[in-house]
Amino acid sequence: MRRSHAGALRRRAGLVLAALALAAAARADEPAAGEPEVTVPPSSREDPPLAQAADGATRRATGLELSLRAQSYRPAIDREFDGAAQPFGLAFGSGRRWGGRLELAKTLATSLGTAGLGLGVGYFGASGHGLYQDTSTGALLKSGDSTSLHVIPISLFATYRLDLLSERLHVPLAPYARVAVERYAWIATGTSHASKLGATDGYSLTAGVALYLDGVDPVLAQELRRESGIEHTALTFDVTRAIVDDFGSARSWDLSTVGWALAGGLLVTF
Repeated sequence: MRRSHAGALRRRAGLVLAALALAAAARADEPAAGEPEVTVPPSSREDPPLAQAADGATRRATGLELSLRAQSYRPAIDREFDGAAQPFGLAFGSGRRWGGRLELAKTLATSLGTAGLGLGVGYFGASGHGLYQDTSTGALLKSGDSTSLHVIPISLFATYRLDLLSERLHVPLAPYARVAVERYAWIATGTSHASKLGATDGYSLTAGVALYLDGVDPVLAQELRRESGIEHTALTFDVTRAIVDDFGSARSWDLSTVGWALAGGLLVTF
């Protein structure tokens, strides 16, 4: 009986000590008398920056996209002569030249990716020697005069980027496709004649892939998102086939690309 009574007293003392400990912990969380109660706003209870950045790497933006690309270009002017003459190749050389493009698009998130509609402008230039025709043979020969060709492509394009890989599989790649209506304004200059101006219309098709950079430095990506509104940055790599010949007109310069033009650049989404 004495042992049973002693055991009951020990259990009761243990319950009392546990209740006192809980009460002390509750009082420690309460503000002191006269002090205002501090509430933590919901925005400050977010995940740490690293977790936010990792989550943001797969979040699609709905807003604006800015793209700066370097693109190779060689116009198909010589194709008009069916191999009988190559005035562009003789004057400017046979290699590809590089130019730049700046594009701005309005985007809209969809269930599988991001759709966009935008405008773009670019520049390509080539300089070389003028040509003259030998009266005895009829062949085109280089002269001592300098000449140049400046091409300013203006594009209205629609694009779609498949963000499914980055969202669901956490692979920082997003393939994309683009179709554009093109207008290539051009200026031809020379030392012995006045400049000539013109424009040629057409269309282009582009396929490429974007490599998201958010995961390289997640904390920096989160800071950019918070301070400047930049949602994502990505490197882009694509190929373009442009048909710019005034839709088959025999009276216009053929400024289509010879084969596929290569491009690489930087994409910034807001």
